[in-house]
Amino acid sequence: MNNFIKNNDFTIICILLFSFVVVAFFSVWIDKDISRLEEQYMLLAERDAINTARISQLYYYYEDHEERVGYVEMMTGYQQERLDYLSDSLAELRSDSTTRFNDILHEVSGLNEALEELSTVQIKLPTTWKGPKISRTSGVVQGPSGRETYYNMDMTYCINRMRSKGYSSKDYPYWVRDDGCKMLGPYIMVAANFKIRPLGTILETSRGWAIVVDTGGFVKQFPRGIDVATNW
Repeated sequence: MNNFIKNNDFTIICILLFSFVVVAFFSVWIDKDISRLEEQYMLLAERDAINTARISQLYYYYEDHEERVGYVEMMTGYQQERLDYLSDSLAELRSDSTTRFNDILHEVSGLNEALEELSTVQIKLPTTWKGPKISRTSGVVQGPSGRETYYNMDMTYCINRMRSKGYSSKDYPYWVRDDGCKMLGPYIMVAANFKIRPLGTILETSRGWAIVVDTGGFVKQFPRGIDVATNW
């Protein structure tokens, strides 16, 4: 009986020791698993924190990007408004310039027509002479350029000589003014001393501005004298 009890005690002790060993083993194994799980949890928590930070950063970037996109869209709209305004201004300026240019062309065209319609009879250069004028009744006067007389003769030779000097019929037509003066363009034809007043000299007479186209024997007695060509 005692041996049975002893055997049972030994068995119980063995069972208890085995149980203790098993519990200790499992405790160590469980502790390791818990440590591993804690490490994994910490790692996951750290990664989650990093991901959260990244997400937050990306969110801020997204918000900043949205603000920049909004600013760019606003500036694009502003630039488009400026472009539209400049385009309208340019179109208006072009229209105004075209209108002004057409007006100028019209004025120039009108001026050309007026010049074409203007006859040589209407051309009269201004003069400052207020003294006596040579006339049929006053055969000799003292004019602004000296002693004046008049003569009436065929001017064909004088005209041809002036044409050979470059005085074209277009720019310097021959005509007779309403007061009887024979004209070469806008100038009265006169004879003078070529030594003092060469061919083509422009001078003022009592009848207006004249051009020297001829000479005569009178210059021997009156070297500064002028003979006005008229139809008197």
